[in-house]
Amino acid sequence: MANPNIKQDAKRLVENLPPKATWDDLMHEIYVRQAIESGLRDSKAGKSREVKEVRAKYGVCRGASKTAQFVCQQNCTFAVEGLTGR
Repeated sequence: MANPNIKQDAKRLVENLPPKATWDDLMHEIYVRQAIESGLRDSKAGKSREVKEVRAKYGVCRGASKTAQFVCQQNCTFAVEGLTGR
C-alpha cells in the first residue's frame, strides 16, 4: 500500500538536510528511509531472523579488539586485520 503522505514525507526529508547538502545526500536519506520501512514491514510480517541465527548460519563470529574473525562452516578461521573503523 502506498503511503498517502509521501509528498509531506519527502518535503520533510528535504527540509531536514543541511544547507550544503548534495543530491547524493538526499538520495542517501531516501534510501535509508526506504530500507528502514522495508525492514519494519518484513519484521511485522515475520520475515526476520535473530542475529544469533544469522551468525550461526554464515559462520560469523564477533572479533577481538583489532581483529574481526570470520569462522567458516568447516571450522577454518581467517583473521581480517584493519576493520577498526580508522
